[in-house]
Amino acid sequence: AKAAAPAAARGAARSLAFADKIDQPIPPQWQPGVDFSSGASISVGDLVAVKRSDGSTRFAQVIGRAGLPWQNAWEVCVTVGANGEPEASRTEDGATLLKPTPQALQGLGVGGSSAQRVGSAGVPQRAEAVPMQTGTQRITFAGLFGGKPSTPAAPAAPAAPSAAQDAAAARAAALREAQAAKQRELEERRKAAEEARAAKQAELEARKRQQEQEKAERAAALEAKRREQEEQRARMAAEAEAKRKAQLEEQERKRAEAAAARAPPPTLRQPSTPPQPPAAPSAPSGGFFGGLFGGSAPSAPPAKAPVPPPPKAAV
Repeated sequence: AKAAAPAAARGAARSLAFADKIDQPIPPQWQPGVDFSSGASISVGDLVAVKRSDGSTRFAQVIGRAGLPWQNAWEVCVTVGANGEPEASRTEDGATLLKPTPQALQGLGVGGSSAQRVGSAGVPQRAEAVPMQTGTQRITFAGLFGGKPSTPAAPAAPAAPSAAQDAAAARAAALREAQAAKQRELEERRKAAEEARAAKQAELEARKRQQEQEKAERAAALEAKRREQEEQRARMAAEAEAKRKAQLEEQERKRAEAAAARAPPPTLRQPSTPPQPPAAPSAPSGGFFGGLFGGSAPSAPPAKAPVPPPPKAAV
């Protein structure tokens, strides 16, 4: 049989060429287009820079293809163990990978592109491309370093249950039944408590409605009494006003009577006789012929004196 390789040799075969650079941030003085570029040609084994979920840009190494054969997608190792073995990887689109320029690699102390060639020492490869995934995934070594995925063993046939298992199952069933009974008891208690709370709440609501009704009735009675008192006061005020007016009228009448009683009676004076007009010359008696023949005419009757008006009665 072929002897197994030494442990150191196995560790060296699984370590990455850029293990000391992986998961380290890129130098802060690097400038896009001068020290690195995006969209460059990518190969397995290249040292690249990846934008991580925390916002930083760190180094990673391409360890295989990802996605479908025609996709420009790659699996990159983002963390390594203490011995340089890959621990976690990400799948990235090739257009998002930042590839350092040869001058930038020389500044890092990385010797040229020979260490980046496919198949060189420290550049593991997967036999098949991994599917595209989101985020960082822990690396499984199945299919890495040229190995094949392990085939899961067939499950063993279940053994027949023993007496102890039967007893344990019976105890578990009894425990479940006891728990179910206790749960039912708790549910019944909870339901009874809820019904009691509902009944008490209904009683409180009924008492509150009764108190509100009694309060409304008292308010209505007070309002009716207030209106009755106001009407009574209005009637009394009207009666007092009518009485006051009657008293004023009576006082006015008495004052008028007293004033009339104190006034002196009017003086009765005879009216003066108006001057009489001069008497007309008398005609000769005997008429026309008497006057003609020396006779005198009859004189006119005297005028009647005017009758004075009756005196006015005293007021």
